[in-house]
Amino acid sequence: MGLLVENIGFPIGGPFSYMKLQHQVMSYGNLIYTPEALYMWYSPGEGIEIWARQFENNKNELYAHFVGDSRIRVALVEKRPCEECSLADGLFVAYFKHKEGEGLETVHERLRYGDGTYTGVIPFVFSVPNYNWYSEVEMPIVTDIQITAFPFKLTGYETEDDWIEYQLEEDRKARAPDEQEDPDPGFYAGASFIPHAALYEKKSPEDFPSPTAILSGIVLETAIITNPVTGQDFSWAKIETAAGDMDLVVNPDLLDGYLVEGGVAAGNCYLSGRLPEFAPDI
Repeated sequence: MGLLVENIGFPIGGPFSYMKLQHQVMSYGNLIYTPEALYMWYSPGEGIEIWARQFENNKNELYAHFVGDSRIRVALVEKRPCEECSLADGLFVAYFKHKEGEGLETVHERLRYGDGTYTGVIPFVFSVPNYNWYSEVEMPIVTDIQITAFPFKLTGYETEDDWIEYQLEEDRKARAPDEQEDPDPGFYAGASFIPHAALYEKKSPEDFPSPTAILSGIVLETAIITNPVTGQDFSWAKIETAAGDMDLVVNPDLLDGYLVEGGVAAGNCYLSGRLPEFAPDI
């Protein structure tokens, strides 16, 4: 929980600060009824959201999200609740740049999800903080999603050339003195996207990769946002990745460099999402 909420301006320094946030959600949030769950929705402004859900064993979980205006057209092919997850209420599997029909795009069995109606080169997983909002959404379906990337660590580069030069330098450091330079090193471009699913080995059809990705994105817009509750600043950007446009929010302590329009943001990120077409009115 700490990673997500700190990236939207809620400092979590221990159990007391977590309990304080939980009290704020329960005191100032709105009750949201769904067919299978009861949520408290706390939205203090600036796109910040905290969702609370109480389970039958009286365990309360808090899930964070940031609502932006980015959209990616995807094929959703699988979903599942995630009661054992500390950061998510549920998970979805999606293909970006999807194709209709099975067999041509997804070559490896470990990259196959869903019933084969839609496939793609690489699937990715994202979490949602309010899974039962979408209890009536049946898979598979093509729809727009809004994704926010929450970095574990992020680096900002002023230009795409700076990002490429950094990778070149890292390649030079990794090579032995007598080792020749690879003529095709396969560096990440300014807009890249490598989800955990690309590296994940399914042991059973029920297995899901984590909702994470190593990504780089061209910064389309950026701003400093102040959390209206805590007064803490965090950085926001709308980035163009190989999967599509995403929102990105980051705690300044996790940002090396700066986010500048036309530059590149690169890091390992947790992916939280929404399905705008299916969000009921609140």
